[in-house]
Amino acid sequence: MFRNLTFLFFLVLVALAVIFTASAQAQESGYPTIGRECIDGQMHVVKRLSADGRITHAEPEFNIVFDPETKKIKQVPVLCPTVPGQKN
Repeated sequence: MFRNLTFLFFLVLVALAVIFTASAQAQESGYPTIGRECIDGQMHVVKRLSADGRITHAEPEFNIVFDPETKKIKQVPVLCPTVPGQKN
């Protein structure tokens, strides 16, 4: 009986440690992602909004690609999607 309770206690302790570690890593990046927005022709990940809904913090979005000519990995900006017939 005592052995089962000890095992259960340590199991709960490990589960709490995993939960708190995952929570800390999620908050490490700063702000949670609210959405994506097109700003100056490039997609941005919106992190913060003001009380009246204006964007106060957004980070540019990039794709990671391999360039076979230079044999290096590059960051390429994600451009905004275009709608045929729409003027920017």
